Amino acid sequence: MRKLRATILVVDDNAVNRDMLSRRLLREGYTVATAGTGTAALEIMDVERFDLILLDLMMPELDGFGVLQRLARSPSTAGGAPIIVLTASSDRDSVTKCIHLGAVDYVVKPFEFVSLKSRIWRCLESARLSDRLGPEAMTAAGNPGTVLIVDDNAINRELLTARLAHFGCTPVGAENGEAALTRLREGDIDLVLLDIMMPGTDGYEVLKRIKGQDATRHLPVIMISALTDAEASVRCFELGADDFITKPFNAAELSARVRACLKLKRLQDQDAVRRARLRDLAEQGAQLAPR
Repeated sequence: MRKLRATILVVDDNAVNRDMLSRRLLREGYTVATAGTGTAALEIMDVERFDLILLDLMMPELDGFGVLQRLARSPSTAGGAPIIVLTASSDRDSVTKCIHLGAVDYVVKPFEFVSLKSRIWRCLESARLSDRLGPEAMTAAGNPGTVLIVDDNAINRELLTARLAHFGCTPVGAENGEAALTRLREGDIDLVLLDIMMPGTDGYEVLKRIKGQDATRHLPVIMISALTDAEASVRCFELGADDFITKPFNAAELSARVRACLKLKRLQDQDAVRRARLRDLAEQGAQLAPR
């Protein structure tokens, strides 16, 4: 049976942006629909269900905020599809408002497509595993995790520790790359927040070593750095990073990215347990079958 391609609705009043993004998504193998206004998007969602919605914020008449508000009042319209906001507006109030209105992520234009591609995959994979696991998946959404904070600046570590504790996570600190790798060998880490510019073993090398070892390659890693150039973020994604956040960070954005990564890891862990259980049952059945 042929696997159905994920469907994505791109909502943007700028025809050039809409066309460019649609073409790139089509090349990635997605089925894409487009809408030039918020009203048109809602009308399309009344008829067709999508796996993901990419929503521009600043549109005439009904803007992205209005679309999010209407979907929040009538979630059946979007069919529960996750929404990623794509916008040129980077102010913190907008980020916070979108997240509170139900968006799962917020990406500021211009962005590197590799970063958006990573977030799209995470959203779709979380939805796919949630459907497969059914009621078991409910425990993954609110289940906090242990997060390793790797930063040579003590103030940064303290600030991130306070934020993560507020999110319900258990934060653990490491003052440099080697200390982080030593702590990872002890296990029980669910997510790594990794600075890039550190003396000695920098974040690039730590990331490369995390993703190059069987024991840790499955761990999600979010890079968090003062570097804002595209080359740095692209290099991180190429080395296997799951996300990239720039300093100074927005608390709502940090919360959304951390929660999304932890949720996916929990779902993957639960799915692995489920598959192992099914294998055991199959082996037991094979042993009991008449020969």
